[in-house]
Amino acid sequence: MMKTICYILAFIFLPFEILYPQWKMLGLENEDVKKILSHPINQNTIYAGSAFVGTTSIGGFFVSTDAGITWDTLITGISITDFVIDYQNPDIIYLALGGNSPTGSQILKTMDGGNNWFDASNGIFISWEIGLKPIAIDLVNPNTLYCGTLGPMGGNFYKTTNGGLNWFTPNADTFLFSIGVAVIELDPNNPVMLYVGRAMNGKLFRSIDDGANFEFAGYENGGGIKNLKFGRNSDEIYVTSFWSFAYPAGIFRTKNGGTNWQNIGEGFNGRVDVGDVALNFTNKDYIYIGAAASDDTSGVYVKIDSSNWTLIGLNNEFINSLIIKNEQLWAGIYGGIYIRDLISHVGPEQDYYSQNDLILLPAYPNPFNSTTKIEFEIPAVTLRQAQSDRMVTLKVYDILGNEVMTLVDEQKPAGSYEVEFNASSLTSGVYFYQLKSGNLVQTKKMILLK
Repeated sequence: MMKTICYILAFIFLPFEILYPQWKMLGLENEDVKKILSHPINQNTIYAGSAFVGTTSIGGFFVSTDAGITWDTLITGISITDFVIDYQNPDIIYLALGGNSPTGSQILKTMDGGNNWFDASNGIFISWEIGLKPIAIDLVNPNTLYCGTLGPMGGNFYKTTNGGLNWFTPNADTFLFSIGVAVIELDPNNPVMLYVGRAMNGKLFRSIDDGANFEFAGYENGGGIKNLKFGRNSDEIYVTSFWSFAYPAGIFRTKNGGTNWQNIGEGFNGRVDVGDVALNFTNKDYIYIGAAASDDTSGVYVKIDSSNWTLIGLNNEFINSLIIKNEQLWAGIYGGIYIRDLISHVGPEQDYYSQNDLILLPAYPNPFNSTTKIEFEIPAVTLRQAQSDRMVTLKVYDILGNEVMTLVDEQKPAGSYEVEFNASSLTSGVYFYQLKSGNLVQTKKMILLK
């Protein structure tokens, strides 16, 4: 009896890190990793960009073709603030270099996967006081890119339509972004929707005419914007921010396209800068953030549905980038790349889903070339109806809402299913796949690249 009690007490008082999967170093130790990005087609290929920090971080652009086990160096001696890949031709890569780069702030481009690099900054005003920060690429028209500059003397917003040969300021209000640009993102659900986050006072704007005109998107934070991610659809947006005395910091969310914004970063002690956010909506809402700014708040946190934030490791580290890949959470920090398994719960075990939920999982691979697989789950409505069939449809729509293919249209019992979507007859672009059963609906997006 005494031995049993001891075992129970030992379990109760186990450290949090023992009860949950551990973080492990994956590579690029000592590098100040600013961004991690997956290859659009090859799931084992990962890209990472780091900043030059004296002798502690050489700064460069790196690639792994074996899911992070080993890394090849494509270029060093630079400070990367952002980078993008042409999803229609992954050999084309653009690097945005910041003002502290030993080579100077500029945009570097490669057309052969990193063997050769050349300057692609023509038309962008850069000085020792103004350097490049964000860069974004149009997934449908990859010769169209956007970039932003910022610094003590302000900055601006730029666009190219010829793959970086020439850049120009497209917005009619030339002073709108004269205080600098911190974030640029194109909505993957609706590529004509462009979001630009201003530095300093942190206002967020959007454009539906390729950056010619902008309207206020409802979000403002005096501390400035750090990152922006899209949720399930165009109306759901997450913004991370710097801390300031005048404005709350952390992470904010809108579910109605910016009409209302909610601060979901409440509950931290002290000041909080949130560097990045990673979202996992496969069952419950798992929101992961990387926080930095003070010893008692730095690290990676998770929030499940309406629960409180829970620290899951990398305490006292500066988290720059978070992505979810291969059922793992990847973190780029000042000190390399770390990974850990995704968690299924925090605290007491919770139901995987409620009885009336449909579960539509992300297509894999996505983006894809010609074929991808879509998985979904149909839970039992009640115990009495556990074996009853339910009418289920799974359809694919184009970006304009036109139905292009029906994958499932029949009665099915509760269970897990996998369907292959063959898009060989369709053109490259953004598509949506929608699962319906009765009045329950789940919709997700996918990108076809040929």
